[in-house]
Amino acid sequence: MDPASEELKRRGHYLSSLIRRTKLNAKVVVEEKEVKEGDGKGKEERKVSVRVRAADMPVVLQRRAIRLAYDDVSTTLRADGKRLALALKK
Repeated sequence: MDPASEELKRRGHYLSSLIRRTKLNAKVVVEEKEVKEGDGKGKEERKVSVRVRAADMPVVLQRRAIRLAYDDVSTTLRADGKRLALALKK
């Protein structure tokens, strides 16, 4: 076998094992509960639930994703799924 084929085979095995480990491990589910939003116009409360499923994401990136999702949801009156997905993707 040439070196390129061996490298592809090695990477394939690595990715397969990574996928297997990811499926076996419990996914991290983080929920932000009860976000109080006040703009000085009365006592309005809005409950926001943010879930981030990140089994293979480092903790630092998980926190960043949650912060971005929280900021995005809190700035809009109605949660826009596409904007939220783009915020989590970045």
